[in-house]
Amino acid sequence: LLEYLGPVAQKNDYPQFERQARGDVERFVVSKIANILLYQQAKK
Repeated sequence: LLEYLGPVAQKNDYPQFERQARGDVERFVVSKIANILLYQQAKK
């Protein structure tokens, strides 16, 4: 994620970067939470 967002941040001003990065960050966080929940279920 950081490898992708670094160049995006350098090319854009903050509002444009925020619009562009928001979806990617949201998908990343949701994916991590889903993985944690799946892991917890698998341990039971």
